[in-house]
Amino acid sequence: MDSFNFFLRAWLLGGMVFIPVFVIALALIRAPVRALMVSIAFTLGGSLAFATALLIGSRPGSALRSLPDTLLGDSLQLLYACAAAIGGGVLALFVFSKIVKTPPAQRF
Repeated sequence: MDSFNFFLRAWLLGGMVFIPVFVIALALIRAPVRALMVSIAFTLGGSLAFATALLIGSRPGSALRSLPDTLLGDSLQLLYACAAAIGGGVLALFVFSKIVKTPPAQRF
């Protein structure tokens, strides 16, 4: 993987996912450390679920690949992956709140 591709992906993950989630969590929770924990858990869970959904949806035998129109198939695959990212982020927050003693998403 060339360095430009790596930095582009890191910027997209950090700038387009982590920073907005951190700002929203900071506005809702008002505790910087807890907002950081929430945003890290949501970003990691969402990223893993997005990548997994793209891998599952891009298999040659999947229902999304069997559509005759490639634009429709690609759009549905992206919609599937985005829904999986949201679900993965929420699931990661749920698991993270069960692991730690005090749930990080409590308001103070």
